[in-house]
Amino acid sequence: RKLLLATVNFRLEAEHSSRLAAQFAKIDGDNSGRISLSEFRDAFRSNGASVKQLEAMFKSLDINGSNQLNYSEFIAAAQSLEEVTMMDRMLRAFEMWDVDGNGFIDADDIRAACE
Repeated sequence: RKLLLATVNFRLEAEHSSRLAAQFAKIDGDNSGRISLSEFRDAFRSNGASVKQLEAMFKSLDINGSNQLNYSEFIAAAQSLEEVTMMDRMLRAFEMWDVDGNGFIDADDIRAACE
């Protein structure tokens, strides 16, 4: 059973890694192995962020100050974003079940949520 779970987890991680690699390659329009500020802006402009916001975001992700995002910086940013997204989803799910809003899920909350 543990081996099966480890195999499934490894497969999911491999699929996730290949998805991130594909996203990186898609953004890296000139195939330099690095994402420039203009490539970053082009990729994320449609998300509704202003040019200033995108530049600030890019600068915060550019850990080594090279004015380009390397693959490691991209992966670190993607993982951080996914962790924040997951925590947000977990919090919303918890709040859905914590019907009375007291910070705990008890039998009364479960009954009320299922009605």
